[in-house]
Amino acid sequence: RRDGTVVGLLDAKYKPDPKEQDRYEVMAFMDSFGTNVGGFVCPATGADTSRYLGVTKSGKKLYSLRYDLAAHDSAAESDRFAHNVVQMVTGQRDFR
Repeated sequence: RRDGTVVGLLDAKYKPDPKEQDRYEVMAFMDSFGTNVGGFVCPATGADTSRYLGVTKSGKKLYSLRYDLAAHDSAAESDRFAHNVVQMVTGQRDFR
């Protein structure tokens, strides 16, 4: 939230690849909260990285942010994830 307005929404999934139904669900949440920026937090597996998924016809920008649950340095992983959240809500696509 920024000044009481939802600027982005993330739905945590404990699977590496959200399915079509998951996308519909997160878009419904985005409609409910009045935001056009959202996506998923998924566990990092192998070489998976956070990425921009695209924009819907209605203008919703979807992202997939990864979090390494097995990271050796949990503080560094938390900082990396926080950076990626800021990138998402500001419309950037260069994730760490």
